[in-house]
Amino acid sequence: MQEQSISVRDNGSDSDTNKLLPPGLCLKTTIQVFVGTESEPLIVHKDILCASSEFFKNACKEPWKESAGTVELPATKPQIFEVYARWLYSPNVLALMEKPVRVTAANGAVSVPAYEPLFHLYALGDMLQDSRFKNAILDKIVEVRKTVEYAPMCFSAFVYGELPPSSPLRRLYVDFWAASSDGHWFDTKNPADDCNSPDAPMEFFRDVLKKFKTGGGGRKLWEEDICQYHEHPKAKNGA
Repeated sequence: MQEQSISVRDNGSDSDTNKLLPPGLCLKTTIQVFVGTESEPLIVHKDILCASSEFFKNACKEPWKESAGTVELPATKPQIFEVYARWLYSPNVLALMEKPVRVTAANGAVSVPAYEPLFHLYALGDMLQDSRFKNAILDKIVEVRKTVEYAPMCFSAFVYGELPPSSPLRRLYVDFWAASSDGHWFDTKNPADDCNSPDAPMEFFRDVLKKFKTGGGGRKLWEEDICQYHEHPKAKNGA
């Protein structure tokens, strides 16, 4: 396929060039984001951050100190935020993820390493109040589930500890489990799996039982309608 490029006439006006950008977007102002314990910040354009994240939008308003151009995220892993920063400029970056695989340990325990960073990325999106990013990550989690034909099995403590009850990922996680709720649940040899782990919250099992008893058992609800797990923020005009 022939590579496409965008050229701007040397004698073109500023208005010609501005047509390449969304209305009101300015690339002249940047924000320094200090992540984790890193001493060097990640530099991201302010308008790109604020257009996607309500957290940054609010953080950059007066009289917050962050409005001076510096934001600190001490509890966030640098590599996780870097994926988010790359996604802001190129949403297709998630397609560059290595093909997910099932890994079977010597004791027969099965795991899918691709899930863990995706769950952390979703939690970051929740903290940053970025619905578009969360929807993209959730779609990727479902894509991994379809590819490996194996649901995430050991994240109930993380999901219930890091995300609010209204979180779409919490609902999806419960639906993953309810879809395969049978006696084979307890055949897993992985001690970290929710059915074996003492860290799995009772609320999680209650939600799975409720879903199973109200028609969600054995159904891949995410394949019937993935949009039910997406966030759809209201437009500024209230639509």
